[in-house]
Amino acid sequence: MKQDVEISGFDFLVESLGRICMPGMEAIKLRSNCDIRSLDDIPRAAEGAGCEISYVDLPEKISGFAQVIDGQPHIAVNRAKPSKHSKFTIVHEWGHHVLHFNPSQGRDQANCLTASDADFEANLFGATLVTAVTTQEEREEMVRHNPEIRSTLAVSVFGMVLAILMALAIWIWSLFRTRDAALIETT
Repeated sequence: MKQDVEISGFDFLVESLGRICMPGMEAIKLRSNCDIRSLDDIPRAAEGAGCEISYVDLPEKISGFAQVIDGQPHIAVNRAKPSKHSKFTIVHEWGHHVLHFNPSQGRDQANCLTASDADFEANLFGATLVTAVTTQEEREEMVRHNPEIRSTLAVSVFGMVLAILMALAIWIWSLFRTRDAALIETT
């Protein structure tokens, strides 16, 4: 007979916030480790970290992609896109390498729930790094070229608030269950 496993509100909160915050924390660590201080530092830092960046002709809807070829991380960027779009593409694809293709972290693309989850994480990685190294004016220009920056940050804040509310609901539910169990034992 299978027993029900009860998750605590605290466990739910920690797991949910960890999943939401991990890409941003990795971006901040990378910023420090690679001495990234501006948008212009991003391609140099990615190449310095071992990524080969190629500007290639791709269909209009495709900004770029990340791939590991013979153990070497590659980032392909659509050469037809504007510079501000390309820089976000590089950091997004670099995020895939750091978050999903990096065997030293014990993660690979197969461990992600879905391709859209992996893209969300890479967007959050990129949005965090871009936000950390830009002025307000540069950020606004980046968002004009990459609207997913704003939506990704908004969804992550909403997710954090939702996780906190759900953890609170689980905690309140557990209080009622404990009280009900105590009432049943006394009768």
